[in-house]
Amino acid sequence: MEWNYESVERARDAVGILLEQLGLDTYLFGVEPRNGSWEIYLEYEGDAGWTTRVLRVDSATLVASFSEPGARSKLLQSWSLALTNAKRAARARAPL
Repeated sequence: MEWNYESVERARDAVGILLEQLGLDTYLFGVEPRNGSWEIYLEYEGDAGWTTRVLRVDSATLVASFSEPGARSKLLQSWSLALTNAKRAARARAPL
C-alpha cells in the first residue's frame, strides 16, 4: 500500500470511528504507517490515570472496517480487550 496524505487521513478516520464506538471517555490518538500496517498511538484515561498503548492493525483490515461488519466487529473486540482498564463514557440517559 502506498502511504500518502489520503491513506493516512482514511486510516485516522477509521480509527476515530472505532474508538468512538468503544465509548472511551477521554483519549488522544495518532496513526503511523509501519511495514504494511498501521500503528495507533493511543493515550487514554484509565483506572489508574493516563495510559499510553500502541495498537497494531493491518491496513486491509482497517480499511475493511468501514464497510464490512465482520472486520469492524473483530477490531472492536480485539481493542476492547486491549483497553479493559480504559474509562468509558457515561451513556446519556433518556428523560423520564
